[in-house]
Amino acid sequence: MTTIDRIMIERIDISAFGGVKNLTLIPSGGINIITAPNESGKSTVAAFIKFIFYGFGGQRRQALAENERSLYMPWDGSRAGGGITLSTPEGKFRIERYQSAAKETLDIYDAYTRKSVFTGLVPGEVFFGVGEETFSKVLFFRQLYQSKNGDDALAEQVQNIIFSADEKTNTERAVKRLKELRASLKNNQKRGMIPTLENELASYDEKLASSVSIKNELDTVLVSLGEKKQKIAFNRTKLDALEKEKENLRKYEAKQKLASLLSLARADKDAQARYEECVKQFSGENIPDTELVRSLINDNSELALAEKRVLELTDASSAEKSRLASIEGSDPFGGADTAKIKSSLKRRTALGYLFLALCVACIGGAAALYFTSGAGIPVFACAGGAALFAALFAIFVLGKPRDVKKYGFTAKAGLVKALDEQPL
Repeated sequence: MTTIDRIMIERIDISAFGGVKNLTLIPSGGINIITAPNESGKSTVAAFIKFIFYGFGGQRRQALAENERSLYMPWDGSRAGGGITLSTPEGKFRIERYQSAAKETLDIYDAYTRKSVFTGLVPGEVFFGVGEETFSKVLFFRQLYQSKNGDDALAEQVQNIIFSADEKTNTERAVKRLKELRASLKNNQKRGMIPTLENELASYDEKLASSVSIKNELDTVLVSLGEKKQKIAFNRTKLDALEKEKENLRKYEAKQKLASLLSLARADKDAQARYEECVKQFSGENIPDTELVRSLINDNSELALAEKRVLELTDASSAEKSRLASIEGSDPFGGADTAKIKSSLKRRTALGYLFLALCVACIGGAAALYFTSGAGIPVFACAGGAALFAALFAIFVLGKPRDVKKYGFTAKAGLVKALDEQPL
């Protein structure tokens, strides 16, 4: 706020402090010297001034001589405190401080307006611009003070200024000491406490920059981590949906299998019913033998396989026939006698129908012998074999003739159509 040499303490009011009570002092201008016998309270007044500006020391010490609270709390148990009025270039102010066993109160206000100022601040730091430690080393010396930082010489010199009245000599010593201390802080070789602290500050700045860089990287990683967590949550939701869909498909497949089994069961039941109905249509020994029926079924299956094989062979030769047809051009028969081809087809067709009739006759005869005369299984089997042979031969004969492939056709119908389109 202002410099120390422009501050004047105008009034000191001690309500109770140590062994002093209800004492008022009004200093004069310049340096004031308090003279009184030993143990009359001179050091108590000095401690009171420090108390008003800084309060009791923050450190609690075991030794009574170093514990300000124990030394200066009133002996009768009342609260310690009082006030100081001081003038500055900025105005006149009043500082009042009181300390009880459990509570401290501090009030700084304008001496004219009584309006509180500097609320929450330390008076010594406001008016002197220094903290308690500096004040104790430079401006305040109590009888039991002992330096803890090797500043005994400076403390002695400043103390001489206050108590000896030899200002010139002691001031020169103090200035010299202050210059020495300033040199110890920073000299021309850039050595001392300040360069050391500056180097430490630069090191801390580098560490701070590194920490900021690491923090930025960490923020980036955290953002990436958040995005990955969102993706994981999304994929987990999608996975749950797929699991539910999989479960639904499994249930659907199980339902389909059950429906298929039920259908097979119904088909089996229907077949059993038809079988029983057929059994009812026969009586006595006229019921067909089960083995014979199974044999006929097997023969029919083989016949179906043979037909399928014939169709496969027919389809396989279609490409070759198409190629031959394209080579032969508009005359697929290459000048052959179409009349002979037609005659051959007619004979082949007639022969096929003949074998089909023979097949039907064999089956009918075998059935008639079996049901009318009670012929045995061998006779029925022979008739069935003959019928099967006749059927196979009829299929072969009625199938694709050799002329179909020979003249490049894929089917018998194409050959017949081409023959019909030939001029007479």
